[in-house]
Amino acid sequence: MDLDAPKTETPAVEVQIQQLEPEPALPTPPPVGPPESSPRSILAAIGGFFVFFTTFGMLTSFGKFQSYYQTQYLRDTKPATISWIGSVQFFTLFVSGLLLGPLFDKYGARRLSVPGTLLYVLALMLASISTKFWHLLLTQGFMLGFACALHFYPTTASVSQRFTTHRGLAMGLVATGSSIGGIVWPIMVDSLLKKTGFGWTMRICGFFALALLLIANFLVLELKQLRGTAAAARAKMQAEGTALKFAEPRYVLFTTGFFFVYFGLFIPYYYLPTYGMERGMSSSMAAYLVAILNAGSFIGRAGIGYASDRLGRFNMTAACSILAGIILACLNTATQAPSIIAFAVFYGVFSGALLSLPPTCLAQITPHPSMIGVKLGVAMAVCSLGLLTGSPIGGALLTRMHGDFSGLIGFATSVILFGSVFVLAARFTADKKFLKAF
Repeated sequence: MDLDAPKTETPAVEVQIQQLEPEPALPTPPPVGPPESSPRSILAAIGGFFVFFTTFGMLTSFGKFQSYYQTQYLRDTKPATISWIGSVQFFTLFVSGLLLGPLFDKYGARRLSVPGTLLYVLALMLASISTKFWHLLLTQGFMLGFACALHFYPTTASVSQRFTTHRGLAMGLVATGSSIGGIVWPIMVDSLLKKTGFGWTMRICGFFALALLLIANFLVLELKQLRGTAAAARAKMQAEGTALKFAEPRYVLFTTGFFFVYFGLFIPYYYLPTYGMERGMSSSMAAYLVAILNAGSFIGRAGIGYASDRLGRFNMTAACSILAGIILACLNTATQAPSIIAFAVFYGVFSGALLSLPPTCLAQITPHPSMIGVKLGVAMAVCSLGLLTGSPIGGALLTRMHGDFSGLIGFATSVILFGSVFVLAARFTADKKFLKAF
């Protein structure tokens, strides 16, 4: 029996047999509220699709902005410096979980997502009149990153509350929004930059995002019966001796693993267009590499999310992180357009799954669904430190090696594979049979 398989209710006559099987230390209880097939749950997942399209779809398209800023808008600024904008976006999104996770558990989704919509549009409008690096760092970096966080945590936690048996599939389909967004945004931005210039490109993007986020605000809603119950649930668990533990080994190992995985995972999303141009691709074709990456991630998020409900969420997460590192190590050998495009597709498949799978794993080892927000928030805040510094380090290596990408690729590959070791360790922590072998 796979220790990562989703839990179902066990008849009383099978309790003694079940205790002999390896299980996570903190099993997730049965869902509270309407069934997964209820219209409200499905609408929440559809709203989540729009959120991921608008938030992660935009953030993972920063490679287009990176190449545009390097070659035209901020030509006097070093690539490593420009990449701080993209890194700050992800850092702000992830570190905000320390604040927004508990706020979601207490107040629900809409009180966070509505201000997030206003801040998202304001960030792009202010970015449209920015002329210096520090202007863009504040607007496109910090402001946009926090606006995305105000949508990401309510969406992820709400969908995780509403789906248990098919949580991997649900989150995978929601996260395909970022894949579709990652295809649409760079193509849209590339076309608008050529026709309207930078200012109106950012304004049009802001209006487009406003329409999608307004729809999402009405659709994404948590289970109302769980709102504000985290404190009471925590007190009950403490009385029963099963209190929420952030030092629980599996949680610590998994969070540590993704700190390192995210350290290098998004570096290709920033620098692959530049790599393509260095290998002879036209600027237009190189801009499409980000879209191709995200097209591959669509397959990974939907297909691997579906498979994780059957083969184990921890199993699939560990496999995807290892394969992403191996594929990235092969990038040095991709010197022609067809091989670079092939890399973009395959790396997109496995790196894309690593955006949707971690929340499902964390939800699975959270003892009560009302606490998913805080457990997810703390883990993402830890991972944010890797996201903040990973791409600038890659850019610094690129500058130091005078445009040679081998150092950047070697660094990203190493940290992803190193993190995979911790993810594997988390996979086997609760496996009593495995531990007895040592």
